[in-house]
Amino acid sequence: MSSLCRSQAGRPMQCSRPRAKYLAILRRRLREGRLLELLGQGLRLCRYPLARKYARVPPGPFMATLVVAETCPCACAMCPLPGRPHGIPLDLKGWSRVLDGLVTLGTPSVALTGGEPLTNPFLPELVAAAHERGLYTRLASTGIGLSPTLAEKLVEAGLDELGISLDSPSAEVVDLFRKRSGAHAAALEALSILGKTKRRKHLLLGLACVLRNENVEELPALFSLAKKLEVDFFALNPLHLLPEDQAPATAPFRLGLTPPAARQARAHALDGRDHGFPVDNSPAFFDTVSDFAEQGFLAIPCLAPWNSLTIDLDGTAYPCWPLFLRRRLALGQAFPSPTALWRSRNTNVLRQALRHCRACCWDCQTELTLLSPRWSRLPLPSRAALR
Repeated sequence: MSSLCRSQAGRPMQCSRPRAKYLAILRRRLREGRLLELLGQGLRLCRYPLARKYARVPPGPFMATLVVAETCPCACAMCPLPGRPHGIPLDLKGWSRVLDGLVTLGTPSVALTGGEPLTNPFLPELVAAAHERGLYTRLASTGIGLSPTLAEKLVEAGLDELGISLDSPSAEVVDLFRKRSGAHAAALEALSILGKTKRRKHLLLGLACVLRNENVEELPALFSLAKKLEVDFFALNPLHLLPEDQAPATAPFRLGLTPPAARQARAHALDGRDHGFPVDNSPAFFDTVSDFAEQGFLAIPCLAPWNSLTIDLDGTAYPCWPLFLRRRLALGQAFPSPTALWRSRNTNVLRQALRHCRACCWDCQTELTLLSPRWSRLPLPSRAALR
């Protein structure tokens, strides 16, 4: 992807370096001899902006986020999940039927999250079910509760990628932010366990950091820690603060970053990349975060409702992770048929209603949008479109 994106501030943003996880999916497909499927995925990626422009049903989601657990040993301030109402959680058989539907739609990857997904009693079996269907399988975790036995089971089941949350080199800062004594120690222990395991099996291991004003200056120390731990990637995601419940569905999130802090984070991240630290986010993403902090909304048209799907514990589907967090605009039940839901008229009507949503800059959603070509040719949104 050699196209240029242009930020709100007028900076050229190179979109030419895909994230480690995208390259990992590419390598896996090549190892499996699935070249034609790779070519098809590339063509599908180009079709998303066309589907948006002409109000057509897009090809299946490029990524799906499965919320497989609600309980969590932490109580992070930015997390709205504890106490979230939902129906009867899907069992392994139910999730397997959802995975079948995603495969039919051509989805290449799934992310398992929560809550803390390690609390799911059938997590290794769920990972194995995804792996058997050829899905690139990612797991996001605090690391709390990861034993050597569970780590071995997950690796044997075919887990492709695991990101452990660690927001600071300081135990006091991490434990306070996560509201859990020992959260920092648990993350380091999990990384140690996984480091020993991944040397025997293929596993992409990384650190995931919630970026906020208080830890921006700690980024160089975190990068050094990531390199010392020999992780494969270091992913940054800016802290998003939820709007009030009464706010319009597309009202923008506030970032836990002031514009100066966002610019400083960008400088640290790009310097880290230049010095060989495994920073996974693209330079274009950091430009986008800086613009969001300054302008208060996303400076590029978002493709999340066209290329992603988030499925709750009970099978309720949402267009994207941010709307799931806000409990707004559910698409309906993905179980038992994500295919029928994705292609339904109601879902496409909702996509059109979200055409002007510029409410967030989550790394998972925004990075995928940045891979779509020539966004710089499309008009930037006005503030009026957000109200």
